[in-house]
Amino acid sequence: MEAFGVILFFGTLAGAAWLYMHDGGQVETVNASRDDGADFFMPMRALGSLLGVAKLPGGAMDAEPGGTLSGEALDGEPDGSSTGGGGVAPRLNATDGTGWDPSRFKVPGLRNNNPGNIRYVASLNWVGQVGEGQQGFAEFETPQDGIRAMVKNLLYYQDRLGLKTPREIFSRWAPVGDGDNNPNHYAAAVANSVGIGIDDPIDLRNAGDGLIKFVNAVIKVENAQNPYPLSFIRDGIKRALEG
Repeated sequence: MEAFGVILFFGTLAGAAWLYMHDGGQVETVNASRDDGADFFMPMRALGSLLGVAKLPGGAMDAEPGGTLSGEALDGEPDGSSTGGGGVAPRLNATDGTGWDPSRFKVPGLRNNNPGNIRYVASLNWVGQVGEGQQGFAEFETPQDGIRAMVKNLLYYQDRLGLKTPREIFSRWAPVGDGDNNPNHYAAAVANSVGIGIDDPIDLRNAGDGLIKFVNAVIKVENAQNPYPLSFIRDGIKRALEG
């Protein structure tokens, strides 16, 4: 009976992983490549998130020791606004009118329109934030709002903290000791997608298509998939660079 229980347990985990990786029959419209070392790392992180037993890396890094977010947390949003509330899904996408429905996804980052998994802090007013979503992460009105917030955080890491290489950025974004984080694997997946080494500097503000590749890779590491069309990525990045 003990052997049967072990088989049943691992069979359940395998089934959950398969369901997640085939979430809603979604076809990835934008793919970020990753090195072999990250192939095991990403699905396991996603499975942990789905089962609620592991923190996702982006949100873990966004929390400062004092309980405030890095990035715009120190400066505030330009308009100082927040729509408040939470748990609003499905919602029409306000940017392109396609009726984007985040509720069809199981992983919190995609359900929350927060693909970078930025932690929710009530005192912060990200543009497009509607409140606290699943597992303590911020929830945004549209995916573009969430992508914008993620890029603003990354730009803060470079502009204010002086973190220039993938290894430096993801050692802070996804530190060792928080959940199942492996910052070197994370850095390698993103660097490989961009076409640089993990210790090569990258100027995200002036990276052009390199920033698009960087963002695509972060989304895929965080969520084990990237269902967003390129137009969503471009719009979120454009809004982050503009302010």
